[in-house]
Amino acid sequence: MYRDIQALSEAGVPIYFDRGYKLVTDAFLPPLNFTVDELLTLCLGSNSDPIQSVDCLRKSAKQALAKLESLIPEKIIVDYKKAKEHITVQPKERHSHEGVNLIFELLRQAIWLEKKIKLSHVSAQSSKVIELVPKVLLYNEGNWYLAGLVQKKIRYFALDMIKSVILS
Repeated sequence: MYRDIQALSEAGVPIYFDRGYKLVTDAFLPPLNFTVDELLTLCLGSNSDPIQSVDCLRKSAKQALAKLESLIPEKIIVDYKKAKEHITVQPKERHSHEGVNLIFELLRQAIWLEKKIKLSHVSAQSSKVIELVPKVLLYNEGNWYLAGLVQKKIRYFALDMIKSVILS
């Protein structure tokens, strides 16, 4: 505890003692200390194919980056904007596929809530309804996949082959 108090004091956070250690309520933290390369890395990542391929991730990345950029000191932001002009990611051209966006959202909720699901999956061989426990959404070679437990075995399903999801 004393090490934490000392670290906060050294960082310039005002602390006082009044029947226990307390932070001064109007204390502020110093501006974010990102380097230009760190900011550029975050920007490039937010424009990557996995993020840009799903509406909710694209929107969240844009909002997060705007919030971050608004907090960066002016001397860093100038160099960062200049660097962004010379290094960029060009995401693949995508046609918005509302079905995949909705499926992604439902699967994300099911994973978060640890809910079983029933999904209607279409493959070259057949179309079937499968009950499973969703575990992970993963992006590989331009496509999103769901990894889930089906009868104690991990199986993978391409999101664009999933026609419907029902939360159990």
